[in-house]
Amino acid sequence: MKKNLLLAGAFLTLGFASNAQWVTQNTAFAKAARGISGIYMVDANTVWAIAFSGNGGTAPLMEYTKTSNGGTTWMADSVKGAPVGDALASICAISKDTAWASVFGNGTTVGGIYRTNNGGTTWTNQSSAAYNASSFPDWVYFFDKNHGVSFGDPNTVGASSVPHWEIYTTSNGGTNWVLSDSTKTPPILSGEYGNANGYAVAGGVLYAGTNMGQVLKSTDMGVHWTATTASAAMAPISNIAFKDANNGLATIYGTTKDSIYATTNGGTTWTKVAKTGRYLHSGLCYSTMGGGMYISTGASTGMYGTSFSTDNGMTWKTQDTANQHLAVAFMGTTGWTGGFNTSSTVGGIYKWTGSAFAIEEQHVAYEAGLSVYPNPNNGMFQIALSNFSGKTPQLAVYDLLGNVVFQSSENVAGNLFLKDVDLSSYSTGMYIVRVVDGAKVYTAKVVRQ
Repeated sequence: MKKNLLLAGAFLTLGFASNAQWVTQNTAFAKAARGISGIYMVDANTVWAIAFSGNGGTAPLMEYTKTSNGGTTWMADSVKGAPVGDALASICAISKDTAWASVFGNGTTVGGIYRTNNGGTTWTNQSSAAYNASSFPDWVYFFDKNHGVSFGDPNTVGASSVPHWEIYTTSNGGTNWVLSDSTKTPPILSGEYGNANGYAVAGGVLYAGTNMGQVLKSTDMGVHWTATTASAAMAPISNIAFKDANNGLATIYGTTKDSIYATTNGGTTWTKVAKTGRYLHSGLCYSTMGGGMYISTGASTGMYGTSFSTDNGMTWKTQDTANQHLAVAFMGTTGWTGGFNTSSTVGGIYKWTGSAFAIEEQHVAYEAGLSVYPNPNNGMFQIALSNFSGKTPQLAVYDLLGNVVFQSSENVAGNLFLKDVDLSSYSTGMYIVRVVDGAKVYTAKVVRQ
């Protein structure tokens, strides 16, 4: 299958351990080794999640699980009524009873958008979203009970003879879907497609990443779309998350790539982040918890656990390393990550029960050796590191949006690192100084007056 399910290397590895503040809940899937590839939170109590096979099997799955009591109990079921061989790509809900699912076919069967109004007892195909055997509905999202978007890969559909993004919108809950033609969607690149369940919403704006490094954007509930200029360095985009309509992260993962790009202008431009720490690549989301943070999850070998960043993806701090964590979703301090179940009554998903992720004490303790003088200053100052270990230091100065405004890497003799920095051409305000000395990371705030 060509699609990226955003869970690179995620297969069940037996062995579970408890993590402080991550509480294991039971997804209730009848078969073991069911992982979670997508989580949709309606509120702190009502959550829907979709499954994939974690044992390496290739059989398509239509299975999902849901809770309406904060995860105390989960009920597993499947999207009924779709052709045999179809598979579930995403799910979106507005309550414990009403949800929509995007379903893709296997090349001969026909996928589409399915709706339930009775908590999943029955599902009805919304046929005016006229996907066919050549279609791939990546995801479906509803802003409210009436206004929704169904996003599909490029296809030759409608009146146009030219392939374009197959995107449908509805203003009446899906009773009628309207195709966005090629005049309302950006040109496609050769071989381009989207990701199953691969979208983000912030400030009423929709974002979707592609395998060719583009980020598609809609500010009118999916009717019209624009795209950033494609960048080979940003391909393929595996995860995307936004904290507001302007600021977001796109992550790239592959055999030779593991990088993060940030935008501060709603995706018009993207800058590679000079990240440090243990960033994980299975899942990504933004949470307002603890003043605001991005959360990453890991499930592949050597990359278990969760980590977080409070500085727009520059520094990643480990929260835990014991378990495989898959898809992730948060609302405030309430959140879940996917796991793998070992039976119908054991495991499969984790709920966060803390007030905020913990800060690494080691990261703070090292800062005692770093000084900035004078501070405040006119943009001209000196950085000194008194307990420098003799390795080549990596120095960077960032603005509060995460942009690198100064960086340096050079060999230093002795155990005292001194560096003059000139930010006189930059605007007044606060900046963050970071010095990486081997395994140690030092940070300090500096004010340019």
